[in-house]
Amino acid sequence: MKPVERVDYALELYREGRVVNAAIQMKKAGSPEGGVAQVYRAVSEKGLKRYEQIGRLLASRWGVEYPDDIYKRQRESGARYNLRQRESGARYNLRQRESGARYNLAEREKFASLKEYTRQRIKPFLQTVDISRGVLDIGARDGRYVDTLREFGFREVICVEPDASEAEKIVDANKVVVGSFAEFLTLDDNPEIGTAVVLNMEPVLATNDEFTIGLVDFLNRSRGRKLVLSFAEELTYNRFKTIALRHGLVETINSTKEYRDGTPHHVMSVFALPQEKGS
Repeated sequence: MKPVERVDYALELYREGRVVNAAIQMKKAGSPEGGVAQVYRAVSEKGLKRYEQIGRLLASRWGVEYPDDIYKRQRESGARYNLRQRESGARYNLRQRESGARYNLAEREKFASLKEYTRQRIKPFLQTVDISRGVLDIGARDGRYVDTLREFGFREVICVEPDASEAEKIVDANKVVVGSFAEFLTLDDNPEIGTAVVLNMEPVLATNDEFTIGLVDFLNRSRGRKLVLSFAEELTYNRFKTIALRHGLVETINSTKEYRDGTPHHVMSVFALPQEKGS
């Protein structure tokens, strides 16, 4: 007798109340799990709920799990796994947010420290320029150094900032030009401007030939003009200096200092045209 025939025969015996004989026939049909699986397939394919009772009875007698119970356990296990994954993901995201918050706080503190550090270090360098004339703050950002320039005595402060959203925050300048430095140079130049400052120069500007040529053009337009520059990193300063010297600028003053933690270097420098050196 084939296994399938034995299963059918066992079901007939079960319906007649001969449960033990039915179990024996099911067992002969294959392994205990195989016999229960035969019943489960009959329940699934034919929708015969009474077969489920047979399957559960046989599963109980043979000490195996009925497939529905297995799937239920797997679903519950999967649900628990998914819950653990979500909880783990939530904890990970929380750690990421907390880490990001700490990083942003550290960046803000570093920026605040750099801003104050620059404010203090720029003052001795401003003593080398003519404060009776105006000053041009190139890349003024939100005008963070305008008050320092005012405090030092410049009667006119003009800011150039390409980012309109940042330029809107500048409140204490005589004039704000929204645009690049190159665009500023195309406007009517103010000969009363004697100094240009670029504070904490961006690395992308330090290696930009056109920007350096624009600075040379600015110095050439009026006698006695000077550039006061600061760099948050010595590498940025070295890159700018290489290009500046190639275009004929001369460095008149230089000062390099380290932050309290030893890195990176902060460089202040004054550049002028050759004829202005020593003036």
